[in-house]
Amino acid sequence: MNDRKCVLVVEDNKVNQKIITSFLKQRNLTFLVAENGLDALDLIERESFDLILMDIQMPKMGGIECTKKIRSHKSPKTSKLPIIVVSANVTRKDQQDCLDAGANHFLEKPIKKDILYKTIELYI
Repeated sequence: MNDRKCVLVVEDNKVNQKIITSFLKQRNLTFLVAENGLDALDLIERESFDLILMDIQMPKMGGIECTKKIRSHKSPKTSKLPIIVVSANVTRKDQQDCLDAGANHFLEKPIKKDILYKTIELYI
């Protein structure tokens, strides 16, 4: 993985933020954190990202709605950003809803470091 790659972590839970960002640091990935979908959309307008790690249940705007807005973005670079959902909602319907919204991949919480790394490598 290239150390110039930047990941947007969209996660409202501080403990989960700390775990995910520590994993990213271990791979020399840069990152920014948004605590909800609205903040994520704002950051996407101002910064350049190579990948998004998206939680589903968040205040203000959840991950499914945020994913749909990213997919309908006017910029092809933004609308095609790889989105990996990281969620504790692991029913088949939850997973399908995420994929139907445009997510590229779904990972279960608690996140396993080796699985996260392998999945990130699929996209960047």
